[in-house]
Amino acid sequence: MIDKTQIRKIHTLTSVLGISDDLYREILETNFEVNSCKKLTDREAASLIAYMEEKAKNAGLWKDFKQESITLSDRENMASPAQINKIKLLWKEVAYKKNRKFLKTSLRKFLERQFKISDVRFIEKPMVNKIIKAIESVKQRSNSVQKQNKEK
Repeated sequence: MIDKTQIRKIHTLTSVLGISDDLYREILETNFEVNSCKKLTDREAASLIAYMEEKAKNAGLWKDFKQESITLSDRENMASPAQINKIKLLWKEVAYKKNRKFLKTSLRKFLERQFKISDVRFIEKPMVNKIIKAIESVKQRSNSVQKQNKEK
């Protein structure tokens, strides 16, 4: 089933594109045989969102969040996009839930608690190795706990 984040994104894109409610319902009926986005499957919602995002991008009305890395690359003394991606990937290995929202929120909480950094965008170059080592330490502890639990 579709989640709240997908519903919000569909409604936001509908508004950004200036799609009337009648046209919106027609799109749902014609393409997915439903009268509400809440009745879409996860795959159908992803397909609709991708289509609407593409239309909005082409019209210059929508910016992909992945473009954030491009703007982060020119910052002096700050972590590079590659370093930020490495931290995110390491965190994904450690996190017990793999959905995007949880990963982002839990990483932000970890950074705030351990390093007093509120978001990955604010990581300075000297902190990158410390953060990576801290996450790897969490990973090692997690692996050893799992190993002990298997032995019992």
